[in-house]
Amino acid sequence: MKTSLTLLFSFLFLSAQAQYTVDWSNAPLNPFPDQYTRNHFQVVGNVVSRRNINDNTTIIFNEAGKVVSEKKEYGNTDYTYDSSGYIVQRKMGSDANWWVEYVTNKKGFVSSIINKYKDGKTVTLTLEYDKKNLFVSKMKENVLIEKYEYDGQGRIIKKEFFYNGKPGNTYTYHYTETAEGLTVVETKFIAITGMRELDMQKFNKRGDVVYRYEKKSEYQYDSHGNILSGTLDGYPIKYEYVYAND
Repeated sequence: MKTSLTLLFSFLFLSAQAQYTVDWSNAPLNPFPDQYTRNHFQVVGNVVSRRNINDNTTIIFNEAGKVVSEKKEYGNTDYTYDSSGYIVQRKMGSDANWWVEYVTNKKGFVSSIINKYKDGKTVTLTLEYDKKNLFVSKMKENVLIEKYEYDGQGRIIKKEFFYNGKPGNTYTYHYTETAEGLTVVETKFIAITGMRELDMQKFNKRGDVVYRYEKKSEYQYDSHGNILSGTLDGYPIKYEYVYAND
């Protein structure tokens, strides 16, 4: 009986922790359905809050590593979760004209993102995953708008956008592993012109961009491995963190 209860509690714990994650060091370009966990913000460790000093935005996380509030100059956005720890709502203040509700599948992944408006209008996005739990498509009101393909290592190799159900821009990715990290060449096919554009990105072992648009990005990290300051695509970035054990 004790063993059965232990297994049950373990299952419930794992179910509560289920969430879509990105392997930043091996697949830093992989998409995620929505941004609401430490992993999605590329934050590591037991972080209680992260403040972007540049725009004075503070993100607050709960013990499970999920965002409960995002505080900005023009108002706060609150996130709500059910008893299993699955996200159910994102809302910006009581006076907001719209909010977002979520439906999750049995694995705890977001399967529907429902935008609701005070005038009664709703816009529903439906998300699908493959057998490896990778995010493979997004539909808007049952019309395909995004599609993704991956290689054997679970890294995105193709991203397609659709407009009114018709093919739009397509992106393909080629990966090269180096001692410093990944180098990724992106080929963008522009549907309306038929032209192709190339972009190269380099990532460090943590999965941070260190080169893009012919510019280097440099960072300073804290003792936990989170970015404190630096430059990204030529723009300064600066963060401060509060940890649970501080």
